Amino acid sequence: QRDLVRQPDGAWRVKISKEEINAEKNLNYIDILIPAAYAKVGEEGYFINTMNMIGTYRMQKCGYTSGGKNSYAFFGAKNPRATWSVIMKSLELETSMAVSSDKGNYQVFPRIEVARMEGTPAYEDAVLDFYPLDSSASYADMAKIYRNYQIARGEVVPLKERIKGNPKLERLAKSILLRIAHGSKPIPKDKNGKWIAKDYTVETEPPMSLHCTFQQGTDAIKYLKQAGCDYCDIQEVGWNIRGHDGRYPQLFPAEPAAGGDEKLKETVATAKKLGYNISAHVNHTDAYTVADCWNEDFIAKRKDGSMMYVGCWAGGKAYTPCPAAIFDRFVKKDYVKIRDYLGMNGFQHVDVISAITPRICHDPRHPLNRRQWANAYLKIMKYGHDVSGGFTSECGLDHVIKYLDWAFYINHSEHKPKCFDRFVPVWQLVYHGIVPSEQFFSDTGTRKNINRLHHAEFGGRPVFYGGWLTKEFIDTKLKPLYDEYQKVSYLQMEFMDDHKQLADGVYLTVYGNGDEVVTNYSDFTYEYKGQPVFHKDYRLFKKQK
Repeated sequence: QRDLVRQPDGAWRVKISKEEINAEKNLNYIDILIPAAYAKVGEEGYFINTMNMIGTYRMQKCGYTSGGKNSYAFFGAKNPRATWSVIMKSLELETSMAVSSDKGNYQVFPRIEVARMEGTPAYEDAVLDFYPLDSSASYADMAKIYRNYQIARGEVVPLKERIKGNPKLERLAKSILLRIAHGSKPIPKDKNGKWIAKDYTVETEPPMSLHCTFQQGTDAIKYLKQAGCDYCDIQEVGWNIRGHDGRYPQLFPAEPAAGGDEKLKETVATAKKLGYNISAHVNHTDAYTVADCWNEDFIAKRKDGSMMYVGCWAGGKAYTPCPAAIFDRFVKKDYVKIRDYLGMNGFQHVDVISAITPRICHDPRHPLNRRQWANAYLKIMKYGHDVSGGFTSECGLDHVIKYLDWAFYINHSEHKPKCFDRFVPVWQLVYHGIVPSEQFFSDTGTRKNINRLHHAEFGGRPVFYGGWLTKEFIDTKLKPLYDEYQKVSYLQMEFMDDHKQLADGVYLTVYGNGDEVVTNYSDFTYEYKGQPVFHKDYRLFKKQK
């Protein structure tokens, strides 16, 4: 038990020194409980986690922890007695948001996951600042406290400022993203449908399926321009040898079955000539024995000295490269080659790098704790900026937000733990107007009308992932969504300042310039400010001047 210390900004601070943490033996975790965190089942209020979810006090028994995976380093709760948020300002990479209900007695609290540190010492003090809020405050107010904190300390800069002198970034915000998927290999499964983790050689790897040649990509880009889709970013996926996840970290030569280096260069040259930015999708989190550059030396090691791996993908058993060990070996060479040899002019895109929590490398030649791992990723991302002008990736986990220019989805799917009720745009309330994003991976394309509604409610930038290259698709599906987005793309420059539920299935999103979007998922027309918002649709309300 210890006292909280009042801070100049009104927060109450809990600090646990790294010496205290390291002095304890066999410690699994440290829970930080404050009276304001307690609630009872059935009470009014809610809690938000670190992954864009909101829950209410409705379960007699439940338990949840974010497991150290945090899209942003804060969370908060509201009950009849208190409204508060907490910012994890230090040792946040080892801290989780936790919820517990036992016999209807709720607790919402931070948990320092000591056991997850794998026997390595705490590398910094744990500092958590609790902010008391007025009873009328909402999760949007909690998010704005964190946004202001991130801006004040220079971690992020508003998009309106960042686009000055960076026309590629301004164009990105106005553009929809079109990913061209060229090739991929199947992942073998056992009789129960479970993926088989297996090492491959060039002789034993499964055959690649060709989805699209470089020439087909070139032709589609030409027609895209003819159709009047001027603001599009093009991204090449599976262009590398043996396709998506084929032989990482080996990239070159460009997949011969798709047309090889020269045909890919023609695609790039065509896109640039027509005014598009075009980029290459690469990966630094998987490595496969089939690569011509394979070497165990650059693979991260577990505590027992074995090579770290996280299952399997198309290239086989997916080993995890240590980011400190690959920077000089691959990153510095590949980024320049993508720009200068292939001619790519878009921001460097790297799969996964902002979608996973930093790991721990126990290799004595390149040891990293979680903070050092995050810093190694930031070094890679900064280099991407230096070479291409920017950097994009997935999910937007904000330990690397400093150099992130676009987040390809914030949550992969709409699946959520049972103690949460719904996804809400907490990440966007912090970072909209700073980093463009899309909410769900499943929102790519126009397969379902609900994708449009998610873009509207969460302020998303539309994405098509393959399958869009025919004239019919461009005319009937892509172009209508493109035209629709052009009417609201200016909002990417604005902060998202509020979000609330207006009725069952109806949500209001408010932007910093006063414009509003009402999204209606319900089966009934909803009237807002005297105007109808039709069922399964949305409506933009511009601020009256």
